[in-house]
Amino acid sequence: MTHTKRAALFGAVVLSLSICGTALADETTASFNLTPGTCTNPIAIPANNKPVMVMGTTITVSFRGEGHVVMQRYGSQNLLEWAGTDYYAGTENNFSEAPGAHIMWLDYNGKVDLQSATSSHVQVCNSASASGPRAGYLTFIY
Repeated sequence: MTHTKRAALFGAVVLSLSICGTALADETTASFNLTPGTCTNPIAIPANNKPVMVMGTTITVSFRGEGHVVMQRYGSQNLLEWAGTDYYAGTENNFSEAPGAHIMWLDYNGKVDLQSATSSHVQVCNSASASGPRAGYLTFIY
């Protein structure tokens, strides 16, 4: 093997190791169990200026659903930006600095809403009127 081929092979190995070697992630999960018309306390987006995968599910029988978005929190601006999909509406994407902006639905009929909250946080709200509580999970991977 010539010196040039050996150098190219070594460079390819180093590149692949550097790409694969930094693939570790942290994970945080929060649960919710909401009566009609209530919201969770604000939940902090775990990372600043880094992409965060937010996955959510409602597990209440007959009201299940799921969604996921990639979200980014921009430093001290209180700005959240996201894009993804959910079971009820399909594609979701937007950005907001204000509390109460819809991010994604977590159920099949558009009653359990992940939305922005104060200071770059999120909250889950149950807007179902009389059909009982909704329970589920949010998982953040960052």
